[in-house]
Amino acid sequence: RPAVTGQLRIASSTVPAEWWLPEVLAGFRLVCPDVRETLIVSDSRTASTAVIDGGADVGVVGELPGDERLLSRAVAEDELVLVVGSDHPLAGLEQMSAADLATLPLVVRGVGSASQRCVDEALEAAGVHRDELVTWMETNSVDATRSAVTRGLAAAFLSRRAVAGDLESGRLCHVRVRQVRPRRQLYM
Repeated sequence: RPAVTGQLRIASSTVPAEWWLPEVLAGFRLVCPDVRETLIVSDSRTASTAVIDGGADVGVVGELPGDERLLSRAVAEDELVLVVGSDHPLAGLEQMSAADLATLPLVVRGVGSASQRCVDEALEAAGVHRDELVTWMETNSVDATRSAVTRGLAAAFLSRRAVAGDLESGRLCHVRVRQVRPRRQLYM
């Protein structure tokens, strides 16, 4: 069997790049050790566009791309949870109502973020509109979001898998929001 060699250009949104792709690429490297991967991390919209435009060979995104030129397949499920820092006043609270979110300063993801669209849709279903929320900061960086939340500056919805270590260590605390369960598929 001939060896598989070459370059594999992967465009990914931030969440799958942080927790899903490292594990997958480690397995891929065992099977195809002579392939070199290039990972381009952006938001879902930009990652899909990179594949369409030929800037990437494959994309991994947090929402189904709505372009007929792309073939997509669900590869993992992601749950987004509301988290606060361990020193935040809500850190000991087990759950809150969706309406109570309107008074809570939040770090939100920017335009093009499939995570944020998933959260917005779940909130809308619970009767809370994004313009009712107190946006403390908007960023496209999961790390910047995590850092702000860890320091107790605000709360945020983040991927449970992306913050699993922070939840386990107690740096972050999960606060359940009644009637709000943002879940989504990750697509390749």
